[in-house]
Amino acid sequence: MWCAVFGVLAAGAQSPAVLRTLPQAQEALGFTDYSWDGDSVCFSNASHVVQFYQGRRRAEVNGTVVYLNAAPDGHVKNGEWRMAAMDLDFLSLSILPKDCNVIKPLRVMVDAGHGGMDDGAISRTPAVPEKTLTLDLARRIGKLLEAAGMQVVYTRTNDVAVALETRARMARKEAADVFVSVHANFASNTNACGPETYVLTPAGFPGTPENSKARGVQAGNTNDFHNTLLGYSIHKHLVQVDPDVLDRGLKRQAFFVLREVPCPSVLVEVGFLSNEAEATKMLTDEWKDPCALAIARGVIEYARKADALTLALDERRQREARAREQAAKAKAEAAQKQAEEERKKAEVEQKKAEEARAEAERKQAEAERKKAEEAAKPEAPVKPEEPVKQDEPAKPEEPVKQDEGVQPVKPEPAAELPPPQAPHPEDPQTVFDFYLNR
Repeated sequence: MWCAVFGVLAAGAQSPAVLRTLPQAQEALGFTDYSWDGDSVCFSNASHVVQFYQGRRRAEVNGTVVYLNAAPDGHVKNGEWRMAAMDLDFLSLSILPKDCNVIKPLRVMVDAGHGGMDDGAISRTPAVPEKTLTLDLARRIGKLLEAAGMQVVYTRTNDVAVALETRARMARKEAADVFVSVHANFASNTNACGPETYVLTPAGFPGTPENSKARGVQAGNTNDFHNTLLGYSIHKHLVQVDPDVLDRGLKRQAFFVLREVPCPSVLVEVGFLSNEAEATKMLTDEWKDPCALAIARGVIEYARKADALTLALDERRQREARAREQAAKAKAEAAQKQAEEERKKAEVEQKKAEEARAEAERKQAEAERKKAEEAAKPEAPVKPEEPVKQDEPAKPEEPVKQDEGVQPVKPEPAAELPPPQAPHPEDPQTVFDFYLNR
């Protein structure tokens, strides 16, 4: 069951952080016109009027108060207006679609609140316990639904105590299509009046009452859209029973019977037993019959729309699944394209590296070849040294002219050489004579 919960949430629910702009809201709701008075923005067309208030969860749909899961924020004129995507989905899919003519036969479990030792709230004058009023209303509602062709089962048909766990278990055992829990309200403020209707809070959002905390996924969250359809269908009829009392709105809260039953469920607070005037009126048949009829009409309206809502949700999930598949495909293609580009880039880089390495190797081989050629060349002959040029003999100095009257100096006579000697008779006279005498 929990797998189904997470599957449905993943397919149709939106995160609390997801917001929608004003144009997106207009498109989803099918509105072309809107007005902004500085505090609220109002959408309208020939069929519907929807009004959202600045910074408040309270909204109005065709005059019926509906509390949103998150307050819209931002100013329209500044183009900053936003609302929660979840609330927009509930409005567009669960609340605003038209009825169809075919009523789907449903198995409806009508739950009379409290019973046995649990009296519930008790009106002051006259002193009537809540358990008595809710059982009376449950029987009236059941008869009207049976008359409309519905199968009806009850959690109790007399004044007995039924534990909350037992009520949820009975809904599972009886395979109920719808669970309607009937209650009456009580408050310390004796002026508080009017009906309010509760459905389960979506996961991640706080309940409507103040100080409510956000919860995680509950079993009943599988039916969030159908819960909203059922709650709005009942509440819009219930507020017409007595137009003079306050419309307290369609609200959200994680009551046990709402979060634990396996089918679309709603808890109705028909009025305040703590308000003497309203309590006195609620104890009359003139009020009980219209109240029971309003609740039954709401269930019948739900029966007209339930299949269409299921179909719309299926189509939406299919669209989202296709969109996810397309997104995944586009992502895979982009990743493949990027990988291909990186591969080509790597190939280019590798080719450049190989060319650079080959060029380096070629240059190295060329250098080694030249080196080897240089080593293989014969040594060049040593050129003879050029003779050293002798200094030219100094020219004789010209005789210094003597001044007249001065006697020239006479050169000294050269020394006389001895007269040549006659050759020795035994000395060789020729080269041959030299070698012959050796």
